[in-house]
Amino acid sequence: MFYEFVNLLLLYPKEEGRQIDKLINRDVWENWLHNKGNDCIIEFSSVFQMNGKDGYKQMIEMNIFSQRYPCKTKDLLWYKETRQAILLMVKDKKTLDDIKMLSENENLYNAASSSRANEIRTAIARRISAVDLAFLQFFAEQSSESQKLLCAAMVMLTDRTFYEFMDLVYREKLIAGDFELHDSDVLGYLHFLQEREEHAAQWTDAGIKKVRDNYKAILREAGMISDSGTVRKILKPMVSQELQGFLTEEGLERIGKILTGERG
Repeated sequence: MFYEFVNLLLLYPKEEGRQIDKLINRDVWENWLHNKGNDCIIEFSSVFQMNGKDGYKQMIEMNIFSQRYPCKTKDLLWYKETRQAILLMVKDKKTLDDIKMLSENENLYNAASSSRANEIRTAIARRISAVDLAFLQFFAEQSSESQKLLCAAMVMLTDRTFYEFMDLVYREKLIAGDFELHDSDVLGYLHFLQEREEHAAQWTDAGIKKVRDNYKAILREAGMISDSGTVRKILKPMVSQELQGFLTEEGLERIGKILTGERG
């Protein structure tokens, strides 16, 4: 059985510089804060799991459900660029600030323009910020095929529109054994959002078509659809047991089921 924990970084304003990092069972943390709350301020909290064998395990929080549906017309998978940034962080201990400087001063991503370099850097930084160190370390150790799937997972973690497309369209096609992706599948989903969400109704036809093209480009680079054709063949991802288990441990079981085409 897994037990949820809450990690609390507590700042004590009465004693300058004093910080206490507490790991407390969720069942008792509210009572603990009732006694200590007048003396401290909660600065940070995150969810943990624990089992008897592995001890404490921090999970990635999926914050996209509190966000609006974006219409991102410029985002791609950027596998090579994401891999480059993650390896710099894991192996060379670079920070996102270091990577920003490398992008600005040395054109790290070989972008065609400074504005494009900034778009790539910003998107990759957003995706990296959505995961934890364990994710980055796991990524660095995987095959290119698994890394591409992890890149797709990072897009899902930072783009609610893309996440729900993957859940409602891509996963359902895998479940049904329908291995064809039509333009109408993507456009139909986006038009459905426009009917349901007031701000999505303001998306332009040109923007929607660009998002359609980007989704196909993301899936193609991730190895999840065929390279060409008006109708793209859906290629069921080869998700290793190691990758599936890792996603579950990180609290990303739903994304694991999207990749494998499982119900639940």
